Parts: sequence; C-alpha cells; structure tokens
Amino acid sequence: MKLPLNNTYALLMLMLTPVKTLQLLSLLTEASKHQQIQWEKLLYQANIQMCTPLWYTQLKKDDLLSYLPEELSEYLAELYQANLERNQQLKSGLVHLLSKLNAASINTLLIKGAATFCDQLFAAPGSRFMGDLDILVPKDKVEQSRAILIDLGYQEIPNKGMKKDEQPTDERHHQLPRYYIPGTPIVVEIHFKISYALVGRMITPKAAWQGRVPTKLEGEATSVLSPEHKLLLNTAHAMIPHREYLRGHISLIQLSEFALLAQRYSDSVNWINWIKTAKEFSVSTEFITYLGLSTHFMNLTRPNELNSIKQSRFNENRILFIGEYETQKKQNSIALQKKIILRFYRLYYYTKLPLWAWKNLCYAPGWKNIPTRIQFCLKKITHSQSWKKI
Repeated sequence: MKLPLNNTYALLMLMLTPVKTLQLLSLLTEASKHQQIQWEKLLYQANIQMCTPLWYTQLKKDDLLSYLPEELSEYLAELYQANLERNQQLKSGLVHLLSKLNAASINTLLIKGAATFCDQLFAAPGSRFMGDLDILVPKDKVEQSRAILIDLGYQEIPNKGMKKDEQPTDERHHQLPRYYIPGTPIVVEIHFKISYALVGRMITPKAAWQGRVPTKLEGEATSVLSPEHKLLLNTAHAMIPHREYLRGHISLIQLSEFALLAQRYSDSVNWINWIKTAKEFSVSTEFITYLGLSTHFMNLTRPNELNSIKQSRFNENRILFIGEYETQKKQNSIALQKKIILRFYRLYYYTKLPLWAWKNLCYAPGWKNIPTRIQFCLKKITHSQSWKKI
C-alpha cells in the first residue's frame, strides 16, 4: 500500500477512515514524521468537503495531531469546539420543537443530520457539520407544523426557487421553505416527502413511515428511517440531486457517513435490496462506484452479495482526479496534461447530462405526463439559470 500524497482528496479519505488498519496507521504516522504531508492543502480540501471537524476528531483518535503545525492544530481544536457548541444548540432546539409537535400529536421522522443525534453515529458529538434539521411529518400535518414553528418564533427564509409551475404533475416540492430562529444557528426544514425528483421516488413517504424505527431524543418521542432506508438515502442524496456524481463531486462527509452506517448496520442491511433499487432507477453504476470508494479508501468490507457485480475504475478515477483538481486550481499551478484530462471528463459530463435531466425531472413519471416533461425540459434548456448551474 502506498499513500496518495499528491492527491489531497484521496489522502483525506484515508484519514477519515473510521477504523484504520495497522498498516495504514503506520504509513500515516511515518509520512507525518517525515513531513511528507501538505497540511495546509489538506485543510483547504477538508473545508471544501465540510468535514474539517470530523478530520480533527480522526487525527486526534489516531494520535497524529502532534505532527501538525502548532497553529493548525490549535485552529482545528477551536473549530471543533465551535461546531460542538453549534450542534448542542441545534440539538436543544430540536428537542424543544419535538416537544411542541408531540403535544400537538404530530408524528415525526428525523432524517439526515438530525437523525445522528439519536443514534450517536459519530462518536464525537462535534464531528458532524450540519446546515439544518430535517424533519418529516405527515402531509396533512404540514400547515399545523408551520404554525407551531411561527408560534415558537421561527421566521421563514424566502426562497423564490420554490415557486410552483401550477402543473398537475409538479413534484418539485418536498418540504416547506426553511425556517430559522434569529440570532441562533437553528434552521429547520419540515418535509412531507423525503426528497424530490428521483431520490424522492426511491423512498416514498409511505415506505418511510412503514419502515421507521421509533426512538426518543432526550425523552421526546420521534423516529428515524430504517437502517436500509438510511443507507439508501445517504447514497442517493450524495450523488443525484445536483449532478454530484456526473460532476465528480462526491462529498466526503457523506461518504464517511455511508461507511459508518454500513459498519453500524452490517447485520441488518439487505444489500440486494440496495442494489435492486439502484437498478430499478438506473443508477447502479453510481451506487457501485460510491461503494467502491468506501471499500478502497475507508476500509469498508464489500458485501459478499455484491461480489459478482463488476465495477469500472474509470468513474472512481474520475472522482479522485476532480476531487484533487479543485485544490490545485486554487494554487494556479495546473499542468497542461491535467487540463486536457479535465476536458475529457467534462465531455463525459455533458454526454451523460441529458439522461440525468430526464430521469431527475421534478414531474411525475408515466406516459401520460411525457408532454409536460418535454415542456419542462425545453424550459430548462432555454433558461439562463439552468446554464449557470451546468
């Protein structure tokens, strides 16, 4: 095994590995001792990936902090402490909100970051950075939930992009606008669907509620997704909604969480169902690539049930290249060869984009809705905002 010292994206993945082998720990220690690691570039990469607090906790766990420049070590400690205090505020706000929703007999299901408060997925409570709290409620309780937010002093964050097209097949919206409490980091998203478009069709509200696991958060009743749905949502949400997989931008905080979920629930996850869902929605290549990154860089054991499924290293290499390219671009020192490779990968992106757009439309599937879907595609193609995103 050889450390990818010239690729901060790949090296950071190895450092984020939850449970490291003795060989990996030895290699990281030796590289640190001999000053072979470019810590400042790694910090920049960690910030891009929004996993700097998690990186700090892993460095501390693996006894590598002493090899960092003193200023960087102090900065990481301060950043972790700030995120810990922020998470404590978020958790306190979530518990208070759950108490009000429970008093109104509104069932809740915590998803994504909010769910990690219940299962202590991350050993250190300040490891996981989260932007908001995602809570699923029954669709007929959405407006009542909004009223409770407003009564508690939450204010709406305006979002012009949530304007409906008034089409009968519109499936764009899966939540209320975000609400926040002024002067605090507490931001809440009330969902009536898990997600929108393709991801929302993978886990329907009915399936989520049927499979949910009841739990409590500091005495307040709530629930979380089943282990299988947690793993499925993490995979899909990390790669599909904003063309992440096509662009080669796979978030390392999401990938780290995937590895933790897979290890935590190894005995209760049906991997055949996981890949079956991927095939049903024509994203099996994406899923297998995501799993491949976890097995090759995060010490995750590939499930025996999936050993017969072949995977191409092309997409894995593409993601590793683009992950590192972002940090090199900041240095303004990119070799011509790498610029040519990037153009090649961008060509892949553009050739795959039309199919992604068709699959990920925010309108209901089915033959009778094809005219509306075509109309929506044409509208997106001619809209300047769409080209800015592309």
